[in-house]
Amino acid sequence: MKRHLVLIAVFIIITAPAWGDTFTVPVPYPTIQSAVDAASSGDLILIDAGVYSDITHTVPPDTTRSVVIPISGITIRGAGAGLTIIDPLHQGRGIHCEGVTDVVIEDLTVTDAFAQVYAPGILIRNNSTATINNCDVSNNDDGGIIVYGFSTAYINDCTINENVAKQGGGLAVEEDSYAEVTGCELSRNISPSGGGLLIKARSTGIISFCEINENEIDFPNGSGGGINVITSDLTLLDSEVMNNTSDGTGGGIACRDESTLDLQRCRIHGNSTTAAYGPGGGLFADYSSLTMVDCLVTRNEVEGDGSEGGGLFCLLASPISITQCTFAANKIWEEEENFGGGIYLDFTSPTITKSIIANNDGYGIYCYNGSVPVVSCTDIYGNLDDNSICGTDAGDNFSLDPLFCDMPTDNFGIETTSPCAAGNHPNGGGACNGDRLGARDAGCTDSVEEGGVVTGLFLANRPNPFRTTTTVHFQLNKAGAVGLRIVDVTGRQVRSLVNRSLPAGMHTSVWDAKDDAGDPVASGVYFYLLTTNGETQTRRMVYAR
Repeated sequence: MKRHLVLIAVFIIITAPAWGDTFTVPVPYPTIQSAVDAASSGDLILIDAGVYSDITHTVPPDTTRSVVIPISGITIRGAGAGLTIIDPLHQGRGIHCEGVTDVVIEDLTVTDAFAQVYAPGILIRNNSTATINNCDVSNNDDGGIIVYGFSTAYINDCTINENVAKQGGGLAVEEDSYAEVTGCELSRNISPSGGGLLIKARSTGIISFCEINENEIDFPNGSGGGINVITSDLTLLDSEVMNNTSDGTGGGIACRDESTLDLQRCRIHGNSTTAAYGPGGGLFADYSSLTMVDCLVTRNEVEGDGSEGGGLFCLLASPISITQCTFAANKIWEEEENFGGGIYLDFTSPTITKSIIANNDGYGIYCYNGSVPVVSCTDIYGNLDDNSICGTDAGDNFSLDPLFCDMPTDNFGIETTSPCAAGNHPNGGGACNGDRLGARDAGCTDSVEEGGVVTGLFLANRPNPFRTTTTVHFQLNKAGAVGLRIVDVTGRQVRSLVNRSLPAGMHTSVWDAKDDAGDPVASGVYFYLLTTNGETQTRRMVYAR
C-alpha cells in the first residue's frame, strides 16, 4: 500500500534560541551546581570534559542528595556523552528536576546513581518539564530516568542502557506524566516491571525510532520484559522491541488495566516469557485496547508450562485491530497443548485484516471463551496444528505459502511472486483493494532484517535537535530513484540532498544547515522529505545553533 504524505503549510513562529549569559565549569565555577546557583532563566551552563561528583545538594524536605538541581529555563550542556560525566558515586541522584520548567540537558553522561527512594540518573518530578538530548544515562542502580507527578520529558538521541530499577529499568513515566522519546536505545536494563520502559498511572508515552532490546524482568510474575503499560497510553512508532525476557507476562510488551497501545511500523522479535503460565511471548494485552498497523511479530516464545500466545495473547481486550501485520515463526514450548502459537484470544474478538499468520507453533489463531475474531484478506498458512479461522470469515482469506524472502535468516519480506504481494491475491488483483498482505512490501535483498524497518522506507536523523550538522539515515527495500530534500514550514525547498538512483539498503546524507546557495539557514523547525518508488515520507527536525 502506497503512503502519500502531503506537507501542508504550517504556520509556526520560529525564534532562534536567545542565550543569556554563559557559565563555564570547572573554570571559573568549580562545580555544576555553583554555576546553576549563579545563573538565571535563559542562561547556558557549559561543562568541560571531566567527572563531576559533587553529591551534596538536596531539595528539602527530600533528603536524597544530587549532583545537580537545575532551575527553570536553563540549558546544561556537556562536552559530549562519555566526556562530561556526572557520577554521584552510588550515593544519590545525578540530576534532580523538581518543580522546574524548560530545562535542557544535553551532551553528557549520567552514571552510578543510587538511593533507596527515587534516585535514578535523572529525576524529573512534580510538574517539571525537561528536554534531554544526546545523553548517555547508563549503569545506574535505581533506574535511568524517572518522569513523575504531572511532569513532561522530551528525550532525544539518548542511550539508556544497563540500568537496574525497582520498576522501569531504563525509563519510568508515572503519575499523570508525559514523555516523547525519539531515536533512543534502551537496552539491557533490569527491573521487576517494565524491564526497558514502564508507563503507569494515567501517563502517556510517544516512542519513535527507538531500540528496546535485551531488557529483562528479574522478579517472579513480573510483566513487560521490554515495555510495560499500566492504566496508561503508549504510541510506539518505527521502533524495534527485540530479545527481551519476562519471568511473567509479555516478553516484549505488556499492556494492562485499561491501557491503550498503538503500534505502527514496529518489529517485535525474539522476545520470550520463561515462567509457567507466562502468556504473550511477543505481546500481552489484558483488559486494554490494542491497534497494530504494519507490524512484524516474529520468533517470540513462551517457554513455561501452561503458557500460550507465542506472538500475541489477549485477555478481555477490546477493541483490538490488526492491519497489515505479519505473525510468523512464533513458538510455544508446551508439549501437550500448543494453542495459539501466533495469536491466542480469550474473551477477545479482534478485527484482523490484510495480514500474514504463518509458520507458528500450534494454531495460527486460537479462540477461547467465546472469542469471535473477524478475519479478512489474511493468509493463514503452515501453522503447526491448525490454519482455520475460529471466528468470522469476512472474505478473501486463503492458505498459501507467503514466500518469505529468507525465514532462516529472519528476512520476513516476501518475494515479488508471493500471493501476499500487492495485486497478487489468488482471488484476483483487485481483491483486498489490490493491497499487500503482511508487514512487508514485496522484494527481497540479501541483508538480514534491520531494526524497525517494516515498510519500503526507514527515515530518521541523528542528532535531532542539532547545532552544526545532522545525518539523515534512510533504508530502501527496493532500488530506485531517490529524492531527499529539506523544506521549511511553508513547504519551500531549502536544500536538495539527494537526487539520483540508489540501490536497496541503508544510506546516509549529511546536512550542514546550509541552503542550496551555500548560505547558513536560520535556527528553527525544518522538514525532510524522502521520495522513492512512488512513496513519500516526511520527518521533522530542529536546528538550534
